[in-house]
Amino acid sequence: MPRAQHRDSVSGSLRFCTRIAHAAHVYAARRTALADALTNRGVTTTAEDGLCLWIPVLDEEAAIRFLAINGVLVHRGNSSYPKPGPPRIRVATSRLATNVEDIARLITIAGSHS
Repeated sequence: MPRAQHRDSVSGSLRFCTRIAHAAHVYAARRTALADALTNRGVTTTAEDGLCLWIPVLDEEAAIRFLAINGVLVHRGNSSYPKPGPPRIRVATSRLATNVEDIARLITIAGSHS
């Protein structure tokens, strides 16, 4: 590979890695913001990395229904595990809007529905 092509290839790779690092930072900040807002309301979450938070609820179906009615879409937590476990919801944080406090408030209410 000619030197100029190699330099352009390396430069392109560095730009790509920089974009990936920036995206990872943004996703972590979104996840942390929601986790902190829920923790401040006494709601326990799990997931220290990744794009989702796992949140315990009394009844998955009731929580999902309540959140959907209020414009928040989440997934059944148990559908992501091979064995049934305690009721929980999986909240994707990758596209989390700026209204984190409102979403945390709704999730807190949803978690207590049965």
